[in-house]
Amino acid sequence: MSEPVFWIVEGVIQQGALAALRSLIGEMVTITQANEPGTMAYEWFLDSGKQRCHIFERYRDSTAAMIHLRTFEEKFAKRLGLLVKIDRVVVYGNATEELIKALGDEGTVFLLPWAGFTR
Repeated sequence: MSEPVFWIVEGVIQQGALAALRSLIGEMVTITQANEPGTMAYEWFLDSGKQRCHIFERYRDSTAAMIHLRTFEEKFAKRLGLLVKIDRVVVYGNATEELIKALGDEGTVFLLPWAGFTR
C-alpha cells in the first residue's frame, strides 16, 4: 500500500543570498511542478526578517519522494547548499527504507503516524 510522506526542511539563508535564492526557487518550483506529478505540495516560506526559510514538501508516496530527491540532487543540491544552511529536516509518514536511507543524515527526524486524519 502506498502512503503519503511529507517533510519540512528548515534553513538559514546565507547573508546576501536572497536574490540568488529567489531565482533558484523559481527554477526549482517550475521544474518540480512540470515534471513530478507525485509531488502534491512544494511550498517555500520565509520569515519576516528574510533570514530563515522553511520548505514544506508532500508526496503521494515514497516513490514520488525518491523521484524528487534524484532530481534535486542532480540539478539543485549543490547550488542550494551555497545559499541556505539546512539545520533541520522532519519527515512525517511511513517512509520506505530506501527513502529513510536517502534522507537519513544525523539531523533528520522521522515521525510515524500516530493519530488524526487528513481530508
